[in-house]
Amino acid sequence: MSLSKSITYRQPAAGLVLIVVAALGLAGCSQEKAEVTEIIRPVKVVEIAKASDTRQLSYSGSVRARTEMNLGFRINGKITERLVDIGD
Repeated sequence: MSLSKSITYRQPAAGLVLIVVAALGLAGCSQEKAEVTEIIRPVKVVEIAKASDTRQLSYSGSVRARTEMNLGFRINGKITERLVDIGD
């Protein structure tokens, strides 16, 4: 007998839950959307153009490394490829 009582109580409860969910869904859909005013923000616009008075400077000198190391290798030859980058 307890099985039939639990079934009879579940049917009205499920129906009530279904009605509440449907009512909330319809209430949420029927509201008119609030009108959103678009905020216009001022901006600064600058056109970029090539300057007409560009100067070219040239200097004479020599380039050399800041530090030099004398290295000795066990095998003679030239390094053709470096498989690592600086800092690895």
